[in-house]
Amino acid sequence: MFRLDGGERGRTVHVSVLEFSADPGKVFLPAWLMRDMLIREGAVVQLTNTQLPKCTYVKLQPQDLEFLELSDPKAVLEKTLERYSCFTLG
Repeated sequence: MFRLDGGERGRTVHVSVLEFSADPGKVFLPAWLMRDMLIREGAVVQLTNTQLPKCTYVKLQPQDLEFLELSDPKAVLEKTLERYSCFTLG
C-alpha cells in the first residue's frame, strides 16, 4: 500500500500497485483518480510506502434511494468495490 499525496485539492488517498512496469521515478494513475484529485498529466506527486490497519467495520449509506431499488444492490456494491484495495477515512 502507498499513501499518495498530490493534486490541487491537497488530498491524500491510499493506493496499491497493479503492476511494476513504469520507468523509475514515474507512476501511472487511473484517469478517474487523476480527475478526482485534480492531478494533471506530468504533475509531481508523492508516494510513501505505508501499512494500514485492518478495517473492522464500515457502514455505507446510499446517496440515492434508487440504489435500493436495484434488483440486487448487494451484488452491485460488491462488484463496484472490487476495483478498490482499501478505504481512506474522509
